[in-house]
Amino acid sequence: MNDKLKKFQSIVQSPSDFLLLCRIAAWIMITPIMLRLLPLPSVMAIFTPRHSSNSKGLDETSPPEYQEKVIQYTMLLLGRERAMFRRNCLKRCLVTYRFLRLSGKPVVFFLGVRKDDGRLAGHSWLEINSRPVFKEQESYRITYSYPDKDLK
Repeated sequence: MNDKLKKFQSIVQSPSDFLLLCRIAAWIMITPIMLRLLPLPSVMAIFTPRHSSNSKGLDETSPPEYQEKVIQYTMLLLGRERAMFRRNCLKRCLVTYRFLRLSGKPVVFFLGVRKDDGRLAGHSWLEINSRPVFKEQESYRITYSYPDKDLK
């Protein structure tokens, strides 16, 4: 148990980090409920903050540490293999989108499809200034983007 506590303390180093982790956990828990009750464009409107920290005088590029923490905490929570916290690309992208948008990042959400061994496979991903937020990048035909981008 002591090793788990030390690992937690090495990841969550301040009260503001702990608060961010709790906020991310809350959004992870409500995401599946919203996806069942609402169409995706309505979910995206809810996940897109009306005001970002950018509107409070911060520049568009929040500290890189913040972006890294959002990604790290989201991945940490979604790796728990418990009902609400099972990892999938849609939940990961929606929650990360929310928190990066709050920090003023110009994040774009994408859904795409491709044929995989004769079956249709779907995937979601995020980009900032046409660069992927997460390391993996596979080739999918874009079927939806938010905010709207030209479908390729």
